[in-house]
Amino acid sequence: YNIFHNRDDKHIWLGRTDNAAAGSLSITGYPNPFSGQLTITVESATGSINPEILVYNSNSQVVKRLTAGGVTAGKYTFLWDGTGDSGEKLKPGVYVILYRDGCNKAIRKVMLVTE
Repeated sequence: YNIFHNRDDKHIWLGRTDNAAAGSLSITGYPNPFSGQLTITVESATGSINPEILVYNSNSQVVKRLTAGGVTAGKYTFLWDGTGDSGEKLKPGVYVILYRDGCNKAIRKVMLVTE
């Protein structure tokens, strides 16, 4: 994939383009924003080896690693309860979820809110 950016006096745009065929990977998080549990669903046309989700905070630190709970023919389900790797409840805010496997990467932003 390629990372690009653009800037003017008031704005900075960051983005990423995939070299893979469009529609070969889809990632969703529901509900978003969430307060209890987030269900992350990934659909991949290529199949995957060792799929995982990394959750990053606003300081670009990995706060949680998730492995697929349910796997069916290119569809993977991950559950996140808003806690970090050591079990602590994380602060409300925007988090970035990164899906990766042996061939693919995808990124989504999610928002954790207070209950």
